[in-house]
Amino acid sequence: MLGAGVTEEPFPVGPGDYPAFYAGLAAAIDGEGPAPVSVEEALAVVRLIERVHAAFPVRRGPR
Repeated sequence: MLGAGVTEEPFPVGPGDYPAFYAGLAAAIDGEGPAPVSVEEALAVVRLIERVHAAFPVRRGPR
């Protein structure tokens, strides 16, 4: 689901293939192929993670 509360709606996600992703990543690091994701896609994920961390800071210690 994507959203919160009354704005939630389904967000389709296809099946992942982590072994293929990491094999592609290793090949890219070794200079034997393209990166499995673009720089723009990677930066979009980092920005999303930063937004989530800013909105929901990690609590430390007793609750």
